Amino acid sequence: MKIQRRTAKLSERLMSCECCDYPISQRHHMLDVSLFGENKYTRQLCANCHELYHIIFKCFTMDESGYNDPSNRSMALLDKIGRSWGEKDSRILYLIELVNLVIKARLEIKKEEDNTVLSILNSFIGGETWAI
Repeated sequence: MKIQRRTAKLSERLMSCECCDYPISQRHHMLDVSLFGENKYTRQLCANCHELYHIIFKCFTMDESGYNDPSNRSMALLDKIGRSWGEKDSRILYLIELVNLVIKARLEIKKEEDNTVLSILNSFIGGETWAI
C-alpha cells in the first residue's frame, strides 16, 4: 500500500525555517510518513537544516540491529559542523532538542502500541492486566 503525501502549499514553502530563519523551507515530518502516515506533526526546515536534522538523528539512534558506530559518516559530519559552527550554536542545539523530542514521542507511541497489544491478549486470555 502506497502512503499518500499531501502536496506542500506555496505558503508553506515560503515560510521561514524554524531553525535558522532562512526564508524558504520544507515540511519535515517528525513522525515518518512511511511509518505513521500523513500527520500534523511537522516543522518547517530549510534544506540544510533538514539534512542536518537527519545527520543528528542518525548519530543519536541505533540501527535495526541496535548498534550505532560512533565512527560512522554522520558522526564525522556532525563533528566537523560542530567544530566549524561551535558546539553551542543555536541551530545545532535546536535540532538536537527536536531529535530528542522525536525519540521520546516514538518511544511513547511504541509503548502505547505494545500496551494495546497486551490488553487485547489479556482480554482474550483473561487474568491480570500487564503493562510494559
